[in-house]
Amino acid sequence: MVNVMRCIKRIIIGIILLLSFGFVTSCDINIKNPFYNDNTNDNNEEENKEENNDNSKDSIEDLRKSKLAEIDNLALNYKEVDYRVDEWKEITTLIQDAKDIINNYTAKEDVNNYSVSSLKESLDAVKTIKEIELERINEIKLEIINDIDDLALNYNEADYRVDEWEEITTLIQNDKALVNSYTAFAQLNNYSLDSLKGRLDLIKTDAELREEENNTQYENLSFHFLELGNYNAGDCTFIKAGDVDILIDAGSDFNSIPVITSYINNYCTDGILEYVIATHAHLDHIAGFAPYSGTDGIFELYECEVIIDFALKNTTSQVSERYIERRDKEIELGAKHYTAADCINQTNGGKPIFEITETITMEILDQKFYHQASSDENNYSVCTLFSQGDNNYLLTGDLEQEGEESLVEENDLPHCALFKGGHHGSKTSSNDCLLDEITPDICCVCCCAGTNEYTNITDNQFPTQEFINRIAKHTDKVYVTSTCEYEIAVATSASKGIEVGDEYLKAKSEKFKSLNGNIIVSTNNGIVSVNCSNNNTKLKDSTWFNTSITLNGVTRKMRTWPNYGVVS
Repeated sequence: MVNVMRCIKRIIIGIILLLSFGFVTSCDINIKNPFYNDNTNDNNEEENKEENNDNSKDSIEDLRKSKLAEIDNLALNYKEVDYRVDEWKEITTLIQDAKDIINNYTAKEDVNNYSVSSLKESLDAVKTIKEIELERINEIKLEIINDIDDLALNYNEADYRVDEWEEITTLIQNDKALVNSYTAFAQLNNYSLDSLKGRLDLIKTDAELREEENNTQYENLSFHFLELGNYNAGDCTFIKAGDVDILIDAGSDFNSIPVITSYINNYCTDGILEYVIATHAHLDHIAGFAPYSGTDGIFELYECEVIIDFALKNTTSQVSERYIERRDKEIELGAKHYTAADCINQTNGGKPIFEITETITMEILDQKFYHQASSDENNYSVCTLFSQGDNNYLLTGDLEQEGEESLVEENDLPHCALFKGGHHGSKTSSNDCLLDEITPDICCVCCCAGTNEYTNITDNQFPTQEFINRIAKHTDKVYVTSTCEYEIAVATSASKGIEVGDEYLKAKSEKFKSLNGNIIVSTNNGIVSVNCSNNNTKLKDSTWFNTSITLNGVTRKMRTWPNYGVVS
């Protein structure tokens, strides 16, 4: 029985093992028998490997196609027409070489690392036709500019005056700038270095200009500041410009008329004054134009072609009214008349600059009191500037400080060879604002030095100490027409006189004597000189200037010359 049971048990176990083996097989579980050699797995691995290789080939081909497409897109930016043959061949070679390199790569890493940007840099380095032309244009520009510099070496600054040298350097710089602006061969080919040389050679050297000036036939020009026959201050200036006769003012009093006419008749031989100027409506400037009824004045004694006078006046004096009446009669007889404002505004036929001769001009200078009222009649004064070559001559009538400031502001005033001292050498005229601008070489003063006509204050009598202090900064060539004769008299008051010790120095009634006399400033071929009818003594060296006087117990000279070190 026991044996039967053992047999049954073994049978059951066997059945179970058989069933278990079949289950595993049916589930396709590969359980290796270490004692069993199965070739199936090896075959599967080979198949998988071949499949992976196929996938890798597809991936690198895609990368190649992508890179090649990038190159083709890049190549579209480069056109054959933009390049010369050799440069275009270089472009196409670079592109084809790049493609060949990519096609030869066997690794994705190589393809990925290929730089299309690097190819672009190589392509951009190949020059287009325009770039090659521009390069050549720049080379030609440099050659021309070097030629200009070589040409410029022929011109030396020392040979030219400042203005001429500035013109030379400007022409050279302008031509260089012009060449640098060219963008085409045609422009460069048309540029002429000979043309530049011709323009430079037209600019005259200092030696050539001097020779021209020496050969220029300047008309004679002279300014005559007249003694007026009395001890009063007053202005009368006769100007001879070639054959043209000009009279500015006719003071100082009615008894001056015969003195004036007898003098100018030596020069004005045809009885015609081409220009007459009345600076302002004060007696000491217009008396000779407006004498008492029944007496002939300048307008009656001469044919006056052009009359220029003050635009405004405040005074209603009889002499100013007679001046207007007699002037208007001269206008009726054919004289042209302009106010200073007409000349500046160019109205009623007026103009600012008159060509007196081929080499001499007369300019009416602007100042604000031609156009607006002033409380001071002197500020209405007509101001004139005469010019010949490099020489200028300024006359300002009795213009005061405010008028002088306006004159400087309104005009570009030059250095002046001659300045007629403003307002007879008063302390209120010939101010620094004007003198510093014109830096005069010569100054002439129309007055009777020391006259007490207007004041008994010694230092305020013409020419004043303040005027001397200012003019001395620029020149010591100061000349004065007349001086008073003095008499010593015992008096109880110094009014109308100058104290000398216990006595008083008084001007003799209507007594005067020449200081310089008639002052003539003349120009001959550009050379300015001074000649006076009495003597050529400078004011600072005159007897009147150095007369010792006592004021307030202090002995001193009549005037003192400041020690500015100015000697001319």
